[in-house]
Amino acid sequence: VAGPFIEQYHVTSRFVEIIAPLLSMRLAQPLRAQMFRYYGEEYGHEALESTTCEALGVAPQRLAQITPLPLHFAFVDTLTLLADLDPVTSFAAIMVIEGIYGEPPRMSLRLAAAARDNASFNAVSGEHEELNESLNHNSISRDMFAHIAAVGPARQAVTMHRILFMLELNQRAWGGIAQFYGPQTELRLHGPFGQPLTPKP
Repeated sequence: VAGPFIEQYHVTSRFVEIIAPLLSMRLAQPLRAQMFRYYGEEYGHEALESTTCEALGVAPQRLAQITPLPLHFAFVDTLTLLADLDPVTSFAAIMVIEGIYGEPPRMSLRLAAAARDNASFNAVSGEHEELNESLNHNSISRDMFAHIAAVGPARQAVTMHRILFMLELNQRAWGGIAQFYGPQTELRLHGPFGQPLTPKP
């Protein structure tokens, strides 16, 4: 159960990089306002992710030493590149991170069920889910496109190809989590150059 939360921590801790290119653009005012709101709501969110990892047995000092799995590095780097090169695809890509409006967070529910005997995890994850629900982050992509009057056919095709790539990369990154963490009987972490680390320093 710890693996997905460790990798989510690595994504969230680089949130500023992912969104900063959009904040510097001359977007239409409603889009700009929404991006700044999203930035304000997510900034510092890694502290909550860190607390979740701690509840699952990972010492805070270890989080600084864990190296993200390779495809999670690629996922964050690609999100950052998209924000710099292609705002339209970047707006759509938010749904890959935050989920889709109207769809329950199935993976979060499955992970919570798997860790239901861990009281400290349940307290933190419950707080996290309540925050996500109250902020409606799974509707950000939809809300952004409500302020875009039209996207031409050629741009639609480019956006579709790029989103399909992001979905494929996300799927493979989850496969990497399953491959690395799934067979473990005792938690070990992914250190520099793939060297294993124990959860405690």
